[in-house]
Amino acid sequence: MTALALIRLGIDLPGDVRDALLGCRRHWPAGARWLAPEALAVSLWVSAAPGPEALDAVALVVARTAAQVSPFTLHLTALERIPTPSGPLLVARVADAAGALAGLRRTLRDALAAYGFDAPDEPASILLGRIPDTDDPLPSLSRLEIPVRAIRSEMPGRSLIPGLPAVGTTPLSVFPAEARAAADDRERAELDAELARRLAALPKRPAPRAALARAERPRNRPDPTVLDETALAGDNDDEPDDTAD
Repeated sequence: MTALALIRLGIDLPGDVRDALLGCRRHWPAGARWLAPEALAVSLWVSAAPGPEALDAVALVVARTAAQVSPFTLHLTALERIPTPSGPLLVARVADAAGALAGLRRTLRDALAAYGFDAPDEPASILLGRIPDTDDPLPSLSRLEIPVRAIRSEMPGRSLIPGLPAVGTTPLSVFPAEARAAADDRERAELDAELARRLAALPKRPAPRAALARAERPRNRPDPTVLDETALAGDNDDEPDDTAD
């Protein structure tokens, strides 16, 4: 059986935030399984692709959404345990005081739902890994800034846009809406119309059931201390996964 492509949209972390989160690993010298440092990102949206033809919708929706959203800033807040049948996950929460992140996630989710994608509406967070099931207090975090300047897209094994790798970034709109020139507005309107036309040409389908949208999980990982984020698809349901030690 061919595994469905697991697509992730997220926000890259600045160096100081990444270093602070990596430093938290010292609290669990053994028994934890961590995501690779380069995989750390604020999660916007994760879903299995309902079919190869639907993958084109991701690039078009991301490009259209990014052209309409101005950069904004989030703040790192606190660590949190998320219980799962295979043991607690460790995530870092972010503050979205202006509601910009919530709006961005809602726009992406609603637009992609028309093309068969299904993604749960969960609080935005940064997945760090799986930790031992203990009652020890969690380390505190500094309230560091996370500038949001682009949408990070990951589609393993496929280029989102010709000339870009499977992992790419799409910059958000450079100028705030009130500062855009008339010429800039016209260009953006033309781009939006073209993206809308291309999206309209793609086949639509109802979103699949969550059980059918789960990607096949990898096995036989060479390093048991590194947690593959793909294996966490479906962690919110009652079926145990294969990431337990």
